[in-house]
Amino acid sequence: MNNNLQFNIRLLLDEEVREIQYNQEQRTLCATLKIERLLSRGRSIYNLPDIEFRKSYRMNKATLEHIIQELTPFLKINRRSDGISVESKVSSAVRFLAQGAYQRGVGKETNIGLSQPSVSRVLNEVIDCINLHLLQKYIKFPTSPAEKQKIKDWFRTRFHIPGVIGVIDGSQIGIFPPSTNHNQYPEFVYVNRKGFHSINTQLVSNYF
Repeated sequence: MNNNLQFNIRLLLDEEVREIQYNQEQRTLCATLKIERLLSRGRSIYNLPDIEFRKSYRMNKATLEHIIQELTPFLKINRRSDGISVESKVSSAVRFLAQGAYQRGVGKETNIGLSQPSVSRVLNEVIDCINLHLLQKYIKFPTSPAEKQKIKDWFRTRFHIPGVIGVIDGSQIGIFPPSTNHNQYPEFVYVNRKGFHSINTQLVSNYF
């Protein structure tokens, strides 16, 4: 009986020791990741070569800087030393939108340094801000005769095609499938010809 008791006590002690070691390892790992993220945020995205920058963000540095300046008055500014800057918020959102990458992958990039939950929060904040403050300012269909004529002239000069005020295209945006039994939005409606679930979107653009 005493031997069994000693054995059980030893097992409990060993388990406690392993738990303490595991907790210490996790704290060390979290501290290391936090340091790496802070160091990453200190590396400006503008240090990237121009070609790599355009490939990653689908725009040049001046355009991204303009977007950052436009959104700065409307985004929350974290005053903490380890807070997420407006530059990091906008650049991580633009990077995600430009490439359709995974949030975790975006956050781990050298010049961003954010966790996946942080990228998710930032993405929602920046997109909401764009929709509220920039959408109507920059995305609008030409309505006046002068606006339409200006676009027609540009297309004629650039592509030698008369009478064009925009180019239309569509794309399948992948989504998580809705419930199979959903009455209003049944799952099978969202299966495209390639066999995955998506929403068919269409847009008109006069910018190239």
